[in-house]
Amino acid sequence: MTGNVGFPARASSWSAPESLSSGRQIVAASADETGVRCAFFSNHGSILDFSATWAELEQAKTWWHFVGRWDFWVMDNKRDLDIILSKCDAQLQSV
Repeated sequence: MTGNVGFPARASSWSAPESLSSGRQIVAASADETGVRCAFFSNHGSILDFSATWAELEQAKTWWHFVGRWDFWVMDNKRDLDIILSKCDAQLQSV
């Protein structure tokens, strides 16, 4: 793959069975009762960093459901994971 100069490990993670994410896009996230902050790392080396309130994500329910199911979530603590799980109707793949 081309375009992975900044993130060479992500370039091969989609095909490496021992990859933490099994090839899924990785999302590092933190959450509280008012909203979430996420940084999405794609296997093409791009990064999307955003913050949103739970009300905003409720309006973007289709997208939020998609990223919840498709991406691999990494959180620093169980509290943040529990908050996101309570606000997301998808089954997250996470550590």
